[in-house]
Amino acid sequence: MKTYSILVVTSLLLKTCSAGIWSSDTNQVDPVEAEKDLPESPTSKYDYKLSFKKPYYYNDSVPFWSTGGDVLKGEEFIRLSPSIPNTSGWIWSEIKNPYEEWETEVSFRVTENNLDLSLAQQINGMVSVFGLIQLIQW
Repeated sequence: MKTYSILVVTSLLLKTCSAGIWSSDTNQVDPVEAEKDLPESPTSKYDYKLSFKKPYYYNDSVPFWSTGGDVLKGEEFIRLSPSIPNTSGWIWSEIKNPYEEWETEVSFRVTENNLDLSLAQQINGMVSVFGLIQLIQW
């Protein structure tokens, strides 16, 4: 009796776990063909020309970026304005963003009055927040 019950359990497990060589299913799909029907997964790419990395200040410039105003540039940091009242600075990418879909990861520290992060189609240097809104095309 024990041998019979072990055989029954084993055969049930084999049928429920059948895959590949044990399967008798005639509706098998080729894995390569099935993969073609899957939706395309998004690609993630780090574009170094649209990013910052240390050393930030290299060969007397910030590579691929234009700066102006009272910007302090160093190998370990970029400070848009020194801790002196009535100072301000800006940094713009020299390369247009070619991607339809993108994401950004930003880390910053604000120790004085305010910070403005903006997306614009053209470089306009230092502008007020209200002047910059006219440049943005959604």
